[in-house]
Amino acid sequence: MAPASYWIYYIGSEQLVLSAEPLTASSDNNAIQKAKMMAGSRVVELWLRDRFVARIETANKRALRAIG
Repeated sequence: MAPASYWIYYIGSEQLVLSAEPLTASSDNNAIQKAKMMAGSRVVELWLRDRFVARIETANKRALRAIG
């Protein structure tokens, strides 16, 4: 399968897009793994054109949201 052009969107605390960058991957699973590495401690959404693929949040973000 030929690589596809995904977009990774960095999401801020107000749930707004702070920035975006392209990501090339051979599959959704490969793109998700790359996005996890790129995300660090940030919340990101991964899209392939107009198709939502995944939302990635770190364990720390989920824990803070559950507490707060």
